[in-house]
Amino acid sequence: MGITLILIMGWNIMKKLQPIRIKKLTKKLENDFDCNVRQGKGSEIVIYKAERQTMYSFGIHKKNYTVLVWQLKECLRRLGISFKEFCES
Repeated sequence: MGITLILIMGWNIMKKLQPIRIKKLTKKLENDFDCNVRQGKGSEIVIYKAERQTMYSFGIHKKNYTVLVWQLKECLRRLGISFKEFCES
């Protein structure tokens, strides 16, 4: 029973995480989670949190790049943002 509940709760969170455009993601992280965004080397965009001293970089090779779910999950994990917080904001 407990395992089933955890799986269902995990499924609901995963169901909410959809691919997102990079511009929308950067605006959301800057406004809601106090992250900073800067241009990286070449075609990279770097998102970082100063207080955690962590960062995540996206290689952007297209205009308004679509961030895949696994990239979004890894970015949120490194920045210390939970899936639940991200989905609720």
